[in-house]
Amino acid sequence: MYKKNKFLLIIIVLWFYFFMLSKSIKHVNTFFINHRIQLRDRLNYLRTIKRKKIGSNIFISVSISSNNTNSSDNTNDNYYGEKQLNHKPINKSDKNVKCCEYGMHVKLLKNNEKKIAEILISRGMEENINDLNILQELTNKKNKFEIIKNNLRNKKKQLSEKIRSLLFSQKNLSENVESVEKDSLTVLESNNKKKKKKDKDKDKDKDKDDDKNNDKDKDKEELAKTNSETTSIYIQHQIDKTKNEINDINNNINTVEINIMQLKSKIKKYFEKIPNVLLPEVAKMNDSKKDNKIVKTYKIENIKMVKENKFIEPHENILKRYDNNNKIFTNISNKIGFGYNILVNNLAKLERSLIEFMITTHVNMFKYINVKAPVIVPESALKNTAQLPKFKQDIFKIHDTYKLINEPAYLIPTSEVSLLNLFRNTLLNYEHLPIKLVSHSPCFRIEKNYTYGQKSKGLLREHIFEKVELINITDKINSLYYYKQLIKHSEYILKKLKIPYRRVLLNSIETPFSAAICYDIEAWLPSQNRFIEVSSCSNCLDFQARKLNLKYKKNNKKIYCHTINGSGLAVGRVLAIILEQYQMKRESKNDQLKLIIPKVLTKYMKNEVITL
Repeated sequence: MYKKNKFLLIIIVLWFYFFMLSKSIKHVNTFFINHRIQLRDRLNYLRTIKRKKIGSNIFISVSISSNNTNSSDNTNDNYYGEKQLNHKPINKSDKNVKCCEYGMHVKLLKNNEKKIAEILISRGMEENINDLNILQELTNKKNKFEIIKNNLRNKKKQLSEKIRSLLFSQKNLSENVESVEKDSLTVLESNNKKKKKKDKDKDKDKDKDDDKNNDKDKDKEELAKTNSETTSIYIQHQIDKTKNEINDINNNINTVEINIMQLKSKIKKYFEKIPNVLLPEVAKMNDSKKDNKIVKTYKIENIKMVKENKFIEPHENILKRYDNNNKIFTNISNKIGFGYNILVNNLAKLERSLIEFMITTHVNMFKYINVKAPVIVPESALKNTAQLPKFKQDIFKIHDTYKLINEPAYLIPTSEVSLLNLFRNTLLNYEHLPIKLVSHSPCFRIEKNYTYGQKSKGLLREHIFEKVELINITDKINSLYYYKQLIKHSEYILKKLKIPYRRVLLNSIETPFSAAICYDIEAWLPSQNRFIEVSSCSNCLDFQARKLNLKYKKNNKKIYCHTINGSGLAVGRVLAIILEQYQMKRESKNDQLKLIIPKVLTKYMKNEVITL
């Protein structure tokens, strides 16, 4: 019997074992699939951690290759909705790029006063160090007033709670009085009913006792009334007294807020005199152009070929021909004054061709949005881009009788002012970044230090000049990458025109007021045997965006944008270089002067050679 039971037990155990084994085998594929999915998710998680660690070295960019700027088929960077953002692989040139996220702002000024003083000295602005001390004093005063305002508000809050409690107690008191009156009425009614029910034969003494009891109740009621009235009068007096205190506090808060507003306006006024921070790459140098660092050169060997043409006519002399010595135009310079130029027929057409070529290239190849911006702007627009008060002497102001949005009006020194102010007080979606704008406009500058020497001849320095401006609005992580791209976009125009140029990193003194870093692109002018600036490319970090209140939203966080600007290019100066560099070689000065049209401009000019 025992053996049979043992045998049955073994069979049951074996059956259970095979049952479980078959079940696990049945779902073996599911097990391995799930395990593989978990492993894949784990690897993706580790990759995201790795990306976060390298932070600023990961760039979101369009599919355009940074090494091949000629490729237009691969670009896909339309403005709204159609843009495809991809993670850009880190190039060798980008490995050392570190992003500075913040430009100059008030909080930075509070915590790093010594560092800001060093920046002012390195920029050659020692006279503004005193402004830092004034700013510190004004900020301390404002903070004290803020503390006073907060204390007054807290006191007001306490007094408001006191009034609330007094009103509540007053309400309870009136309710108690009403209840006492009701109780006394009910007692009187009951006593009267009792009197009526009593027999006429009852003793008169008992009636007298009842009357006495009623009189006592009335006395108690009157006493309670008088007590409640005196209490309510006292409470009302306390309420009125507290309300008067609150009114006094409100008046004090108003005066404190007026003081705070005045101090804020003064702080803003002095803060406008403080320039942007400088990136570590910018050399802290003395007042010397030799301190500017030449970073790159292009086709410098072509300069020798240009020099072989011994009879190069300076472009300023070509301008004075006015359509090949046509007698219609005579003594124009005496009629329009210095600092202005007239272009006629072929020269005017060549300028239009240059502008069209630049705009078309930036729009079709680099996917910029072409914007026609206004040339008259209000004063606040110039302050938002840090043109004022620094360059007040160089900007044309329109008569005081003409105002824009109740502000003094000015002519733009660059279309950067108009383009950026289109995004004033704007919150952008992160998916729409970068916003890339290109605009052609006339620019107006008084040039207070205008000199009539060699460097100001012809198209080199004018009060009104044509310029194609590039603007990028980016997030704070990728701004240095897009800054490099913008520089390449400007250089590409010179490459297509086959003009020798060099890229120069400006030192701390020559870096523009609003810029944290600035590269100048300088092209070769044969007649003066020197390089002249045709583009200035600046990264302003969030310096301008803070003034504009321009932010983008990412992960429910509102972050200040970074702004980048550069010329793409200065039309007049490039035209001057073409007029000299592309002259057909002459054997003598008396030979007819002809100009070869650059290959990329022939489709606009409909000519390969023109006579000057």
